[in-house]
Amino acid sequence: MSTVNVTTVSIEAYVYILRLNLYKADGKTPLTGAVVEVTWPDTAVTKHEAKEKSYVEVLENKDTRVSVPGTFTLESAVSQCPIGRYLIVVKYKGIEVARQIVDVEAGLEGYPYKEVDIRCEVYDFTITVVTPWGTPLAGAKVAITIPGTGEITGTLDETGSITVQNVPGGEVTLKVVEWKKVSVDWSTTVNYKSPKVTCEKIGKLVVKTTGARGQPLDATVTIAGVLSATAKGGVLEVELPEGSYDITVEYGGKKITKSATVKGKELTEVPVQIDVFIQLAGWPMTLPEFFGFILLIVFIIIALFLIMHEYSVWRKKRLAKALVKPSK
Repeated sequence: MSTVNVTTVSIEAYVYILRLNLYKADGKTPLTGAVVEVTWPDTAVTKHEAKEKSYVEVLENKDTRVSVPGTFTLESAVSQCPIGRYLIVVKYKGIEVARQIVDVEAGLEGYPYKEVDIRCEVYDFTITVVTPWGTPLAGAKVAITIPGTGEITGTLDETGSITVQNVPGGEVTLKVVEWKKVSVDWSTTVNYKSPKVTCEKIGKLVVKTTGARGQPLDATVTIAGVLSATAKGGVLEVELPEGSYDITVEYGGKKITKSATVKGKELTEVPVQIDVFIQLAGWPMTLPEFFGFILLIVFIIIALFLIMHEYSVWRKKRLAKALVKPSK
């Protein structure tokens, strides 16, 4: 019977737990839902999904393995990363948002643990839309296309703003669909660096209402399908999307209808003259009506004078008869 000598050799290997913390571009807000691809020092590739977490631990097993350079594989339930250089690529909604080199060095003191913060190009920012005159596009309906997410819809608040979240690369396509119940159909690209944009398909309509003497009239102006308002001091200014509008101006029972075409970034004036010469006691009058009113007053004065004169003559005659004594 032969004897076989078996020699046991202990090999000391440095392996570490490698944890990658994922943050949005601000470096403070945790990022969840990302996919992390790790290229190991031996060119093996693993993929890790942070579905509801904002971090991943780098490990190799059947669930994370993408490729290996040889036949040797690991089936580890915990992170065991040998020393060397790792290439970290983070993708969010299929879009690369971070690429970083991480070095795991030998000789880490204490617990074999390395934690690395990775800032990803994923942004939250507020878009503000204004008219060419700086007026917020409050209440406008918009559609926003976010890379990897698709189109979302919303309404701008009173400041003309809307907040978008989790934007890979920090750039979206904004479409203004409707404002003041009028179709706009204007699109532009917005990024986190310049989140304030001007909608170029908005113009200004100025309706000036005057009377026969050129005096301003506080008329009621109705823009069909848009609004009805009073032209204070004879002027109504309103910013509107490009298009044609029917305008009705009403004052003192008199009504005039006109049409106007509004063009983006331009001012359109619509002068409206209503046949009102003067207003007395709340009663608007044309020039003929005013002359007729004056003549009426003159006739009334003359009539009163004649009546008073006749009455005075009649009274004198009556007094004279009363003073005359009958002869005996």
